[in-house]
Amino acid sequence: MAAQLHIPKPKHRINPTLSQERSQATFDPIKITHVFDTSVEQTNRRKYLEDLIENDPTNIFDNTYNHYLHRTERHTRALAKHVRLVELCRSLNIGVNENDNRSDILQGELVSSPEWHTLLNAVADDLPTSLHWVMFVPN
Repeated sequence: MAAQLHIPKPKHRINPTLSQERSQATFDPIKITHVFDTSVEQTNRRKYLEDLIENDPTNIFDNTYNHYLHRTERHTRALAKHVRLVELCRSLNIGVNENDNRSDILQGELVSSPEWHTLLNAVADDLPTSLHWVMFVPN
């Protein structure tokens, strides 16, 4: 049985018109979300990972001032985001091959992990290492 994950309410407000339209739907939006995520457990895991990014204590994933940063500053900040993502993945064992007893390192499976892509989507910013994944990591 999967462990229960604490999923706090989002900090942002939802548009009242959107909330009203959702309440009038002829289907349950939560059930549709579970279908898109393939299961209730996957939905909970995705929300947990998104919450990690949103509430990261380093505040490195905050994109509020991205439009005001110089290109060099954006690049430096994006590299810092990538480093923090790898740290999070190591702490959560994302990308670690369960058959390998060396769980203290990533064995190159990080990019192929679905959870890595969930974290990347939650970051909502372009990372300078993306070109590397497209060009040098085999599909």
